[in-house]
Amino acid sequence: MVRPVSRPLSFSLSASLLVLTGSQLVQTSWGQASDTPLTPGELTTPPARPAPAAAPTVPPEIQALKLELDEVERYLRRKGTVSKDDRPALTKILDKVRPYAQTKQPLALAMQVQIATWLEDHALVDATYGEILALNPANEIALSQWFSALNRRGDFERCVAEALTRNAQVAGSPRTTVPVVEAFLSLNRIPEAKLRLDALTLAPTERPDVSSRVNALKTRLDALLPLWQAEDTLRQADEKAGNLPRVELVTSKGAIVVELFEDQAPNSVAAFLGFTEGGLYNGTSFHKRVPNVGLVGGDPNSKAGSTGRPGAGTPGYRIADEAGRTDRRMALAGTIGLAKAEQSPVGPDGTPTSRTVKDSAGQTFFVLTAPSEHLHGECTIIGRVVEGLEYLSMLHPNDRIESAKVLRKREHEYTVTKAPELPTAPELTVLSATPAAPRPQATPNVIQPAPLATPPSR
Repeated sequence: MVRPVSRPLSFSLSASLLVLTGSQLVQTSWGQASDTPLTPGELTTPPARPAPAAAPTVPPEIQALKLELDEVERYLRRKGTVSKDDRPALTKILDKVRPYAQTKQPLALAMQVQIATWLEDHALVDATYGEILALNPANEIALSQWFSALNRRGDFERCVAEALTRNAQVAGSPRTTVPVVEAFLSLNRIPEAKLRLDALTLAPTERPDVSSRVNALKTRLDALLPLWQAEDTLRQADEKAGNLPRVELVTSKGAIVVELFEDQAPNSVAAFLGFTEGGLYNGTSFHKRVPNVGLVGGDPNSKAGSTGRPGAGTPGYRIADEAGRTDRRMALAGTIGLAKAEQSPVGPDGTPTSRTVKDSAGQTFFVLTAPSEHLHGECTIIGRVVEGLEYLSMLHPNDRIESAKVLRKREHEYTVTKAPELPTAPELTVLSATPAAPRPQATPNVIQPAPLATPPSR
């Protein structure tokens, strides 16, 4: 199975010595203007420059491994994916790096964490970051990268737990606070996220990119908090009533129970219940994961043996949107909605349009792993996960929905008002926060990249 290349770490291997040892660049004052008069001796004898900080010695064997890994990284960037055919070569390089990483050599640790990321060896990633932080617990760059790695794979509980354990190193650091706040958001601990971020003070010398992320996150939290408070009130009322429909999805990683928002999305919920009772979801897969947004699944085209394109399946009709209702539920972490076809957010005349095709929803649904307020008014939110939320972080493309069944529903007949089928069967998906940039037209590659695997000797 081909998986996308993992997002690159925010520090390059060439800079890893500075990052991992916590060294600081030394800036001298030579050449600065001064109001103090110079003596004749000073005119001819310049002051001695401060000695630069000594960099840790890197054995030539590790430097050679770094050059080898640099070639691999360039190859993977050109290729765009890490396939199963690449894994043996990556494992071979990792075996060469391990002995040096075991001696706590900083550059070897940096290479090990990068290879482990490509191989999706989460246990090794976590263990290596632990070794890096043992060298320097105050290494905020390594901390922020580790927290971001945990978030990318959906391990938000681990991110928060590690942050609380290392609170002395995290508190007051914008770089490390941002991914921790994002983890709180994905756990719907929005008031705590806001308190932590509001306590943060940006220094005038803070890097512009870090300041920009913090300020954008503060603006987002200011808008999210009242939405969460309103949603929390509704959830308490739902719990007190105790009569909303529920569906159990038994996945290959564990059972997930979904409570459906019938009061705010009656037609969409009726359709979802019908698909479930008709056995449509049995044997389907989660065929797509959108980073920092959620999972997409439930399409019959994702069943074993199907020749259709996953995401483009159809029940033979479409479901009218209910996302425009004034009482619509919010697209928060753990909520479920009906996927729709995506379109350009700008019309032919240049005016803004909806990013989704009107009334294009079918049986395909998504489960959000983070608040996705950009979906408000775009996709109908039909329910939320009330049990088995921990399994969302474990689910990946090709993980199956073994079975789906209705656990309870209200005592009335459920009927679906059907919208017309679309002329073509577009792919139904969940939107990322920002529209994807158009890909440049590919140009022929005259020189083929060398394979990762070592070719046989002639």
